[in-house]
Amino acid sequence: MGLDFFPYDCEVLRPSGEYNEYDEPITTSIFVGKCDVQWDNSKTTLAGEIEYQSNPVLFVDSQDILLKINDIIKVQLANNRNVTCTIENFNTVKDLDIGGTQVWVKEMKEDEQ
Repeated sequence: MGLDFFPYDCEVLRPSGEYNEYDEPITTSIFVGKCDVQWDNSKTTLAGEIEYQSNPVLFVDSQDILLKINDIIKVQLANNRNVTCTIENFNTVKDLDIGGTQVWVKEMKEDEQ
C-alpha cells in the first residue's frame, strides 16, 4: 500500500469580479482534484528572535493548472470539515515521484456547517 500524498478533495475557483445578491463572489471552477494541506499548529514561525505569522501551504496534485493569485481554494478535510482560502503565491514542482503545485495561501478559514 503506497502513501497517499494527496488525501483531501479540493476545488480551485476563479472569481469573476462580480457578486450575487448575497454579496458572494461569482466564481468559475478551474480544477477539481486531490490536495494536501500542511500548516504549523502554532500559527507562527520563529526566525531568531523575530516571530512571523505562518500561513498554510497546499500541495495540489496537478502541474497543469493555470492558477492566479487570489483564486479561491475549497478543501474538504477529515471528518467532513471544509476550509476556504485564497492563493497568495504558487510554484509548480516537477518531480518523477511526487509532482504537483505548491500553493501558499492566506485567509484560511473553516466554513460554517
